[in-house]
Amino acid sequence: MASAAEPCEGRAAPSDLDCMFAFKPGFDSRFTLGTMVSSIALVGVAVAAVVLLGAPLTIADGKTGASPTAHAASALVNRCEGYWPPPEVCLPLGERYMPFSPGEPLESKECPQRYIQENWPDRAELLTKLQQIEAQAREAEQAGLSLKVLADCGLVQEHFVSRKSYRGFAWSRLVQGDIVGSGEFVDATTGACWPDGFAEHYVGQFAVKPSNVFVAYVQNFDL
Repeated sequence: MASAAEPCEGRAAPSDLDCMFAFKPGFDSRFTLGTMVSSIALVGVAVAAVVLLGAPLTIADGKTGASPTAHAASALVNRCEGYWPPPEVCLPLGERYMPFSPGEPLESKECPQRYIQENWPDRAELLTKLQQIEAQAREAEQAGLSLKVLADCGLVQEHFVSRKSYRGFAWSRLVQGDIVGSGEFVDATTGACWPDGFAEHYVGQFAVKPSNVFVAYVQNFDL
């Protein structure tokens, strides 16, 4: 899985009902009364089955509902991690954990200092996995790959992360004058994104713990 900048619009395959009611060239497209009654009955049975039985089992986890990977991906749809208030809001908080106190600017509640945890579990594993995802994205960027290119070649992936480069720089919210990066990683299939440098600078150097949703997203990412 590397990266992509262009999401590919999925086209669902027609269902049995679609095929049953589809108008075909050379055939009379008019429904008889009997056909219409039968159609209504079939729809009613399908709706009742969904209500009574609930969501179908999935092969991935043997439970009802989507797989853990699907849950993590859906939770991160169009959600970005590691974007902070301006430097002038966060820098005065220093480089260590600083809980929010009444009287401080409300905007500062989202500064990275609020999320520093020196010994949070699985930090090393998460950092390694996130860096692997980013490495693949950089390789795809250099090779000119995109989700559309893969789709045109008949290759479909659950996740495809691309790296976008920007002219400006992102300044650290923890260290005065430090430049963190000038790019962004985007999962073209879910819209999830995070800035270049988030892994090394915030997670790796300062032990900033990402949200649980982002942690699950990285852990379930299929490299």
